[in-house]
Amino acid sequence: MRTPPSSFVHALALVDPNLSVRWGDVLKQWIVESKAIIPTSELRYLTRRLARMERFAADPMHPQREQAAKLAKTIAEEVFCAKAGKRVICTTVSLNSQVFNAICAADSRRYGGYSRMADEMEKQEFIEAERTEKVLADQRNDLNREVYDQLNFLWRKRETALLAGERSMTKLLHGEAAAKKEKAKKRDTARAKQEIILTDL
Repeated sequence: MRTPPSSFVHALALVDPNLSVRWGDVLKQWIVESKAIIPTSELRYLTRRLARMERFAADPMHPQREQAAKLAKTIAEEVFCAKAGKRVICTTVSLNSQVFNAICAADSRRYGGYSRMADEMEKQEFIEAERTEKVLADQRNDLNREVYDQLNFLWRKRETALLAGERSMTKLLHGEAAAKKEKAKKRDTARAKQEIILTDL
């Protein structure tokens, strides 16, 4: 594990005794953090958000897969801090005077690990997640209604055939004529394949 410069650590303690710095193995950056009281609800929220970003990052079809993967690393560091009773103040690739001055200028006690920008981003994420869930729920309801209607139709109109052991969905749904047509089509397809094989020989 990388160790921060002792001079930086000492100067940081003079600014605020609650501040500390460590190397983030996930983000591969220095993490400046502050002691804080972390409610259980906040830790659960961060854990769920991390799981959601990791799920998006693992989905090759997700439109924001790369962005989700980067965000997941940042959230993972926040979860690590929260479990230790701390909040992320900032992350940086190097510890120098510019970073120190920026920390001094920031109100770490006020903002902690959450900025107004992060809150707005999270709000948009929740809105999008709820919109997506509603669309999926509507699709599931439509499918359930369609399946119920088909089963109800089968039972009302084809009860005799079902009780007699008929299991052809085409025949049950569309009648015997449609079933014969489908059977003839399969027979023609099989004959065509056989002719192709004979021609190749």
